[in-house]
Amino acid sequence: GSLVGADRNMVKSADWDGLEAGWLTADDPDGTQTAFVNPPYSNAGEWLERCAYWGVSMDVIALVNVGTGTNYWAITSMPEAAAVCFPRGRIAFLRDGEPVKGNRYEQALILYSDSMSARRAFIEVFSRIGNVVTVAKSEAV
Repeated sequence: GSLVGADRNMVKSADWDGLEAGWLTADDPDGTQTAFVNPPYSNAGEWLERCAYWGVSMDVIALVNVGTGTNYWAITSMPEAAAVCFPRGRIAFLRDGEPVKGNRYEQALILYSDSMSARRAFIEVFSRIGNVVTVAKSEAV
């Protein structure tokens, strides 16, 4: 099973665009569910801005390439995150339940949430697969 254990996967489809639509649903108007986002790597910045926005109302976990020299990493990923997991080794993606070879990039899992219990759960679960750091959100100067 998945370590993420998300209630919803936020994916762009012909019927739904997470960059435009709200993420709270009729069955979860208070944002008690966890959302998982694997943004298109060509457009990660906009998706991570949405993760940060919705992370105030719900728990959001995003899977992104580690790109410490990119704008999305410096501006959106780290300053807005509650915690980040840097997995040991590369993540094996699955297709039809089987690992797909050839992942050439390192990924990180980023938690966006204002909940301390979500932060503790993220640390407990994801420290099994890598190093987890918590991020102190800075006040605007």
